[in-house]
Amino acid sequence: MGARTQRALDRAAVAAGALGGDRARYFRRRIDGPSWDEQLDLAAPGAAGLEAEQPAPVTVETLVGPLTAHVWRAHDAGAGAPVLITHHGSGERPFELGRRAKNTLNRALLASPPPATVVAVRAPLHERSLRRYAAAIGDLAAWMALLAASAATIEAVVRAARAATPSRATLVTGFSLGGWVAGLHRAAWGSADCYAPLCAGAHLGRQMVDSTYARMVSRRALADPDALRARLDFAEAFAAGGGRLAPLLARYDQYARPQDQLEGFGDAPVRLLDLGHVGTALTGGSLLRAHVLTQAAALKRERG
Repeated sequence: MGARTQRALDRAAVAAGALGGDRARYFRRRIDGPSWDEQLDLAAPGAAGLEAEQPAPVTVETLVGPLTAHVWRAHDAGAGAPVLITHHGSGERPFELGRRAKNTLNRALLASPPPATVVAVRAPLHERSLRRYAAAIGDLAAWMALLAASAATIEAVVRAARAATPSRATLVTGFSLGGWVAGLHRAAWGSADCYAPLCAGAHLGRQMVDSTYARMVSRRALADPDALRARLDFAEAFAAGGGRLAPLLARYDQYARPQDQLEGFGDAPVRLLDLGHVGTALTGGSLLRAHVLTQAAALKRERG
């Protein structure tokens, strides 16, 4: 598929999602609330997730109350292997891995046994029915709290890996929404050895305001685009975070557009796929897997 088709796929997906009008759009009910600094100032849960052979709950006390994420050790590569912590995209079900499962990254990572232990994180409100998640996106503060809870859950998994083996390498990755969460973990904790956000960056506000994805945002929120950018972008804290950075973007992405996100990565080398956002989700699984596992292999070499 060429560039025009890739861009058209992204626009068509947003057009379909926007059919419900403002009643189904982001931030339709509430457009104010705490900043990322406040949202991410959380008491992270204790070490969790590394031994979870079945999905295990992790409850985080957020500014909108307790939210429960889930973690699952989807693949165990042994004590010496890096720990690869993954987070799914919006509306995906990361613990379903069949051919038809709506799960972009884990389906690719687990297509064959990878040389890394894979721990999948499922965001709050992503159980079988997504009605509660659809309601949460209407409230800016609640949606930000949900992402903060996922980031705190990732910190619990990093702590579990370090508690088990202090020298063990950790890599945090995620596609789309998961990439934003990976970035928020870097901004708030920066405790992983490497971050590989996929089709995401640190300028979340730009995606919501300036890209094709703005059709998913309520007119009320878009009435003050500068305020929304200021609320949702986290580039400064992200740049100051720890861990090596290995981002991947899609050249024709109409949501996390390279022109909006590249500057947030500083001097870090960025992998660019000749795909769009939807095209990456549909056909780019092997490329995502290769990128992430290349970073995991580099970490393993560094640790000897």
